[in-house]
Amino acid sequence: MIQLLWHFTTVQKKQYAVKSSIILLLIFILINNIAAQKIEPVKKSPLTGIVLPAGSKQDKRMLMTVSANILLEDAAKKNNATVKNTEVLKTPLSFTLDSFTSALQQAGWKITPDQYNNKFFWLEQSGKYILACFYPAKKVTDIYFAQSNQAPTAGAMQTPTQNDMQPQNNTVTAQPTGI
Repeated sequence: MIQLLWHFTTVQKKQYAVKSSIILLLIFILINNIAAQKIEPVKKSPLTGIVLPAGSKQDKRMLMTVSANILLEDAAKKNNATVKNTEVLKTPLSFTLDSFTSALQQAGWKITPDQYNNKFFWLEQSGKYILACFYPAKKVTDIYFAQSNQAPTAGAMQTPTQNDMQPQNNTVTAQPTGI
């Protein structure tokens, strides 16, 4: 009798495990379908108006948008600015930095590299400021845009001079001690 009861509970446990697995799988599929609907093909950046290459997509998933916003907020803080309305774009790898800057210039944006990170750019057009991040990854190029409340600090908007671009020699040479 005890063996029968033990067998019965073992069978129930297996059935429960199978049912739970099926329910979890269905939830996972549902979440993936909802998330996939938040990645949409796009021909133009809604925030900047630049023309994007075929195959470009806007990623509106909350996790991606929040992550990009945190990254851009950090860069903005270094320049005494704040950001809002973050946009996440994924473009083909064929969309190079040259293509990106050309598209921005054609749309009338003035481009200034960020003084702290070469993947960030400050865009200005008619008193409107955008902080941009251009990051070529393995399969796509990620582009993040966010509206900024102001231009970056004065130092960030200065065009680098030839002296700024020269490597600095910070080596220390040993001096004889005379001992």
